[in-house]
Amino acid sequence: MWLSARSLILAILKHTRISVWSWGAVDKFGFLLLGLGWLISVFLSQNYYERGFEKDLLWPRFLRVSLIEVLVLGLIVGGTLLLA
Repeated sequence: MWLSARSLILAILKHTRISVWSWGAVDKFGFLLLGLGWLISVFLSQNYYERGFEKDLLWPRFLRVSLIEVLVLGLIVGGTLLLA
């Protein structure tokens, strides 16, 4: 997912007035921040799944997290297609 978000960042850069010479730095820092966000989401969902397992709510929680991921991926891909 974060690789698709990287494509969205590059598409956004093409439509801004940011200098072409700065694109590399924005790309690298954006990739770093997206990777960090992905890692945080993994830890949070793992904790959410564990608490759901204790309450016998694992499947509803899994489906909720999966739905959120699909929606975010749809927004990223949709944004990339709109800007391409």
